[in-house]
Amino acid sequence: MNRITTISSIAMFAVVLGLGIISPAMAASTIDPTSVTGVVGSGDEIEKTMTVAPDSGTEPFTVTATNDCSVDAIGNPVVTITPSEHTDVLQDDVIVFTEEISAMPGAYSCTVLFTVEDANGELEIIEQTIDVDVVGSKGYWTHHEDAVLDALGAGKDLGTHPVSTSAEAIDIMSQKGKNTVDKVARQLLAVKLNEMAGVDSACITATITATDALLSGFPYAGVDSVSNSATKSIKSTLTGLNELLDDFNNQGCP
Repeated sequence: MNRITTISSIAMFAVVLGLGIISPAMAASTIDPTSVTGVVGSGDEIEKTMTVAPDSGTEPFTVTATNDCSVDAIGNPVVTITPSEHTDVLQDDVIVFTEEISAMPGAYSCTVLFTVEDANGELEIIEQTIDVDVVGSKGYWTHHEDAVLDALGAGKDLGTHPVSTSAEAIDIMSQKGKNTVDKVARQLLAVKLNEMAGVDSACITATITATDALLSGFPYAGVDSVSNSATKSIKSTLTGLNELLDDFNNQGCP
């Protein structure tokens, strides 16, 4: 009996005995999607489906998820993966990991590793890239003062009105009134916080400039500083700007 026949016979005998040795002919494990790119929201969850099919090793397998994504500027993990480990996995099992983007708004690039092991150690590693802009809605900023404080820095102007404290910023963005100018101001402030946190805002630059010009013309000086009666002639313009700003705060630049 030649060497190839001997190896095949041993593998078949092991399977009969229930040892679960995997045939070298099996395909490698796969994960879908293989990367996370583009724009996501803070708190978004991404489901990863993995088919476990190492081309060697002995069942059952353990699959572990680790990452080098570190933490954001205020100490939150950029990505949180649950569960961090699947055990007692068999050949061709389909398992699911959930990745939550936990970071404050900003631009992030890192790597997640999915490691398949049997009792004898590491069998294969599947690499997944994360390269995203995390964007924050007005609601996000309203409820995360630590993130506002970090992004605001020395302050930012709405038109000619300076906003220099996180308390004022949150007060502006948390208003529920129907004043058209206030609506635009709170969306504009959220856009500028995203911008200052590092989110790409190239697609909204012209809208930011136009909104600032209108606020300066009133002039805007904080919540309820401009009456609705003063904006009747340009209400449709303000409404259009508000929609564009809101879209960016929820979707970022395409």
